[in-house]
Amino acid sequence: MCAMLSMVVASAQGVDLEKWRFHVAPTVYGGYNCLESTPTAGIAIPVYAGLIRAEAELSYNMHDTSLGHYNYFTYGHYFGMQYGNDKIKGYALIGATTWPCITKVGAPYYNGNEDYFSVCDIQGKIKCGVDVTLYKKLFLNAELGYVLVSDGGQYYETFNQLAIRIGIGWRFGFKHA
Repeated sequence: MCAMLSMVVASAQGVDLEKWRFHVAPTVYGGYNCLESTPTAGIAIPVYAGLIRAEAELSYNMHDTSLGHYNYFTYGHYFGMQYGNDKIKGYALIGATTWPCITKVGAPYYNGNEDYFSVCDIQGKIKCGVDVTLYKKLFLNAELGYVLVSDGGQYYETFNQLAIRIGIGWRFGFKHA
């Protein structure tokens, strides 16, 4: 038991804490939803240290629907892994996002007499991308994201997203105590 504990302590002493420095990197972006032929824009706030990455995202989207044209915001949060250095860093994330749908007359638990649009559905989303440093803490971001939309069946109209986006961000690093 003492030998195992000694190995764990020795391994922990060999960890480069500079690599595990905490970063926040707000990124503004614009892009295109290839499946619905519409633009998208927003802000993403990745937080990462070492190989671990988490992200919150507020996105402005639009869709042409059977009820007309809608502009709306979605919110998503993601978690995953990244690999690279301060010059170029790739990542893959999975998470959930709010997503629109049209609820149709006759849907379970809906007593209304008209179809209606809302952004209250929660769907899974996967995304991968790369950050490329342009100058010191300024970086270019490119990303591909796909919303895992469930089939709405006869009572719900759902919308797809395969978004390609390009953004620019600024990396803030925080030192260990």
